[in-house]
Amino acid sequence: MAGSGICFSVYSYVNCFDPTGRLCDMPIPTKTPTLVKKASFWKRLIAYIIDYVIVSLFIMTPLTLLHAIQPEHQIISLIAFLTYGTISEYLVQTTVGKKIMKIKIIQMNRKLPTLLQVIQRNFGKLISALPLFYGFLRILAPHQSQTIHDELARCLVVEQPEPAGLTLKRKEHQTKVSMHSH
Repeated sequence: MAGSGICFSVYSYVNCFDPTGRLCDMPIPTKTPTLVKKASFWKRLIAYIIDYVIVSLFIMTPLTLLHAIQPEHQIISLIAFLTYGTISEYLVQTTVGKKIMKIKIIQMNRKLPTLLQVIQRNFGKLISALPLFYGFLRILAPHQSQTIHDELARCLVVEQPEPAGLTLKRKEHQTKVSMHSH
């Protein structure tokens, strides 16, 4: 699928193969070998649509019922959508739409995204929308697997679930691996 790729770590750098099999060198420090599959454009689009419907139900429906749709309410809706994404992605690395599509946000170094990164990523979507949504659509190109706002925030949108035993906790900002066998 366009926009998805498989990454694996080699020594202290991550090399990625895009869907066409071309090597995409990404010098990203990493401590342990990890396997990461970037989320496809289509999964990301469906997640976006789900999130848009959710936010619309809670923002636009009440405004419509009150007959209060004004141009400034478009701005309120946009801010609500970006704030929803920021809060959800910071707290749990995902939104409802991303959770349904089994994708999440991580830093390029595989850690939890910081609050600043999540703010940059979500409000960077305004930049990705200009001109003509180029920043979003460019992940359809075989050589590119990130949107502009992902690059600005140095984040990746990856497939879930995490490997067995891997949990990330916001309080400690570190990765813990449990070795329990069942």
